[in-house]
Amino acid sequence: MSTTTFASGTQPSFQQTTALNGMLLWHCDSVTRPEECKCPWVARSMSAEDRDKKNTLCAIESYEMEDLIAGLCVTVNCTSDVLQRGRGCAVSSDGSLLLYDRWGLRGEDFLSFDPEGLRWAELSPLASPVAQLWEGQRHMKEEFRSFLLNECQLSLQRLIQEWRAQNNTQEKTDVHVFARAGPGPGVVSLVCHVTHTESSGLLVQLRDRGNMLGPRPNGDGTFQQRLTADITADIVGDHTAVYQCNVQTKSKHIFVKWDGRTGGVSSVRPPDSSCCSCAFQVVKFLPWALLCLLMGSLPLLLICSAKLGQHTHTSISYSPSHLN
Repeated sequence: MSTTTFASGTQPSFQQTTALNGMLLWHCDSVTRPEECKCPWVARSMSAEDRDKKNTLCAIESYEMEDLIAGLCVTVNCTSDVLQRGRGCAVSSDGSLLLYDRWGLRGEDFLSFDPEGLRWAELSPLASPVAQLWEGQRHMKEEFRSFLLNECQLSLQRLIQEWRAQNNTQEKTDVHVFARAGPGPGVVSLVCHVTHTESSGLLVQLRDRGNMLGPRPNGDGTFQQRLTADITADIVGDHTAVYQCNVQTKSKHIFVKWDGRTGGVSSVRPPDSSCCSCAFQVVKFLPWALLCLLMGSLPLLLICSAKLGQHTHTSISYSPSHLN
């Protein structure tokens, strides 16, 4: 996906992102030019030659868009505009291949390119003169088709292979439970900190007494989620041993209990094993129930915290023997 903003008499501003199944892989812009890899496993899968080639693509795409805009402004009155382009390839569940190259202008559909028929389709009345102009540029159309039929498909196949290899590596899970002084007298904040090797398709829900909260991307391929609960401090002494962090993956179910210390840490790093999905589950506690589910196959950082106060909608749960 590329976005170019331009105005009459000014240098266009260009930025481009490359994604796989919605996961950001690469980013570049007209200022930095070299492609910035957002996923370490992608960079590791590429040779030095491939990385150097990738770094030149941003500059090439930027210059190409500047040339296209110059021609575009001959037929369209350009003042202050945004030109967007989304192109790529996808494999459906039945194995069929989908190729697309769509363009937008000023936030509206503008043009679509058919790589098989080498033809432009107008998606807006404003696009008619541009389609006629670009229809006669045979070399440009051949270049666009070559990218979709060759480079895009080869890149997709390689990334899928690396993606599967990444998911078949051993699972690593770190679980920590610790406490610290809360914001008021007699209040303790419990924190369950989980680091895991998966996160794609992440679904986290906090229900009943809490608000629905979504995962927050950290920008490095991990995600975090924070759930809070308030429990009266006078029950801590009686129930310290049964506050725990429960982590469930396809291959293991981990329970880490709070040791009752403020500033202390209870942690476990279980043996690694392979899996293709992950679940963080908080079961029933006090009068209310909470469920956190995470399923997927990307690095995950999940943070669940609980404050000990007056009302309970907690992510630190009672052990099974204390469930109602």
